[in-house]
Amino acid sequence: MGIILNIKNRFSEKQNPIQPEIARENGEKSGSTQRNRLSVEAAITKISTVQRAVTLLTESAATLRFDVKGRPNSVEPIIKGVRAATLDRLLNYAPNPYQDPFQFKVQLVFDLLMDGNIFIYFDGQYLHRIPPRRLTIVPDQREWIAGYRDSGGDVTFDFDEMVFIRDGGPDQYRGQSRLTSIREEISTRFNQVKYLGDFFENGVAPGSVFYTDAVLGKKMKDRYEQDLVNKLSPSKGGSRRPVVLDGGFKYQAVSTERFTEISQSTAAIDANILAALGIPPVILSPTNNVQARPAQELFYHNAVIPIFLRIMHAFERYFGYDLDVDISKVAALAPDMQAQSQNLSTLVNNGIITPNEARQALRKETITNQDMDTIRIPANIAGSAAGGDNPGAGRPSNEED
Repeated sequence: MGIILNIKNRFSEKQNPIQPEIARENGEKSGSTQRNRLSVEAAITKISTVQRAVTLLTESAATLRFDVKGRPNSVEPIIKGVRAATLDRLLNYAPNPYQDPFQFKVQLVFDLLMDGNIFIYFDGQYLHRIPPRRLTIVPDQREWIAGYRDSGGDVTFDFDEMVFIRDGGPDQYRGQSRLTSIREEISTRFNQVKYLGDFFENGVAPGSVFYTDAVLGKKMKDRYEQDLVNKLSPSKGGSRRPVVLDGGFKYQAVSTERFTEISQSTAAIDANILAALGIPPVILSPTNNVQARPAQELFYHNAVIPIFLRIMHAFERYFGYDLDVDISKVAALAPDMQAQSQNLSTLVNNGIITPNEARQALRKETITNQDMDTIRIPANIAGSAAGGDNPGAGRPSNEED
């Protein structure tokens, strides 16, 4: 008997055999992998495509809701004692006393896009978002993570106090920003913005040229140019600085091919930025409205919902409840009224839902009536129309009889 208990204890306590090596490879603690995080975040303020794409993703994901169902018997939650009604309130109505759920979810998705990691502290009553750049992960020699440490102070968190969500990446513990793969394109885009700004602001190309066959000294030429600047005032009205050419030199206008190349390169970089974030370019195109609806559905199914599922599965594992994605608030995924009414009528008439449940799906008031809360049994189901005392009820009549 003792041998059997010994074997059972060995199997129940068995952990990842190479976890000590993994912990040593990642050092005593695993900090943020985003060495160029500031440049990635600066892209939001400098590059309009990045700003629009990130805002679209974060706010679209924040419109989704969590559908809290029963607790699965096969899942052992990390934290115990949280009721389903409490979890529904935390996820869909009031995550903490200071934020509404939309703002809370926007910040979570923003952290995932910019840093590749989400840290949510649960104090036993409320959920609090912790900035990823402040936390370092403390690896465990036997298990996976021992805890979390605030890099800016002495605050530490136990493993079971934190809901940790990571995106993809080569690091064992931390994810990486989805913009990391296009860091070079972002840097090129920065240079384009700077080049065009310098060109128009500093007068790289002259606004007007004055010719003279005489050879002027440097002081004389500078005096002429300054005099022209004072008279023409190029700093006002957007005009550019005049130039004086002496000794028979001629000026040739700057070709516009350079700007055409920059424009084409900018469009290609913007397309790569959208592709890295999973956004169809047609969504941000102001001219193409024909494919808008299919593109929006593709955007939600391929970009928004997968991000939301990462967060949802983390909450499932942490609290132990069965969760699902509620898309009822998303206008882009909502069916038209005729299709929705036909679908609900079919569900009611086939005995899947009650009439009051159909009214709730349409956000209508329920009706206090026993029939409205009763499942309708279809008459064409075998035996459903048969009377209990008449075994022949429901059978087609035979005229010959």
